Amino acid sequence: MGIKLINYKDLQEEEEAKQTLLSVQKLYLESFPKEERRPWDEVLGLLAQEKAFSLQIIVQQEGKQQAFVGFLSQWNLSDEWLFVEHFALSSELRNQGLGAESLRLLQKLNASQTIILECEPPTNELTTRRLNFYARQGFHVLSTSYEQPSYYPSAEGELKQNIQLYLLGNRSLFPSQISPIIQRIYCRAYGKL
Repeated sequence: MGIKLINYKDLQEEEEAKQTLLSVQKLYLESFPKEERRPWDEVLGLLAQEKAFSLQIIVQQEGKQQAFVGFLSQWNLSDEWLFVEHFALSSELRNQGLGAESLRLLQKLNASQTIILECEPPTNELTTRRLNFYARQGFHVLSTSYEQPSYYPSAEGELKQNIQLYLLGNRSLFPSQISPIIQRIYCRAYGKL
């Protein structure tokens, strides 16, 4: 039994792709508060039109049987940088080592790239456990002052306040390297200048 990452666009059977996308959507909506996720129709638009954006389906494989475990949404920012925008496992499969195995596989498959991701600051037991999980997988805090741009406008039409997060990477970087990475994430993933 092992973990596999399958690019959503590589799913050949139409019904399998449809069911997988429904599983991803359900998990996406359950796992992330509204302010930390894009509207679902925007995710679908990115899948259809944005070459740098991909949805990696995490499956557990035993023989020829595959079971949905979770997903990673990611941005290939360059030959050097891969930004993981969202990473989630089905709640009933958490705490079984599958998340760690998924991240190890992601790092192996993208060995030439530095993998960057966002994580909440450690403000309670859950967020502390999440940050410690990433640390055990080799991720280091690159910035504690990183802000995720808002996905949603306020009632006045302005974007809501940015979300304070940590930026993590699987390689240590010089401080001078961090600002250009943040600018690239803002530009590519969030469409901000």
